[in-house]
Amino acid sequence: MIPLKISCNNTNLLYNRRKRNSTIYSSYGHIPKLYSGKTFEFGGIYLEKPDEKTIEKLLNYAREARENAYAPYSGFKVGAALLTDKGEIFKGCNVENVSFGATNCAERTALFSAVAEGNRSFTAIAIAAGDETILPCGICRQALSEFSPQLCVICAKKDGYKIYSLSELLPHAFDKFTPEEKN
Repeated sequence: MIPLKISCNNTNLLYNRRKRNSTIYSSYGHIPKLYSGKTFEFGGIYLEKPDEKTIEKLLNYAREARENAYAPYSGFKVGAALLTDKGEIFKGCNVENVSFGATNCAERTALFSAVAEGNRSFTAIAIAAGDETILPCGICRQALSEFSPQLCVICAKKDGYKIYSLSELLPHAFDKFTPEEKN
């Protein structure tokens, strides 16, 4: 069987359905150090799962970031840790505002920090909110999808974690913008 190639912004995923193996490439080349080589399926696409050491590191960073959250109105503190394809980790926490619309989620805080440092391709994000398991909100899903639609989303649980693909959480992301012609 011929391997199929899927292009996702700056990341290309090569996979072979019969062998159920995959290799992740980015604009910076192959990234073997971040992955264990074990694969798992998301909607017919086989992705490599980050190794346990990387997952635990991301979860710990997300828990650390959670401690810095500013949530005086809801009391709901969230932390996130975003892994770039270069191996750098950026932390973020939620920052509430009395006007609510100006509130920023932990995932976007981490994303904006990473982008401000010149990063444009990401491999995984971990999210922690105490004992509760939470998923990114719709706005965060769309913002993350702009850069890495196949992002591995690691959600902390009281007794471990659950992994999702961003494309699984946001199956119909906005991915094209065509401005209307002015008359």
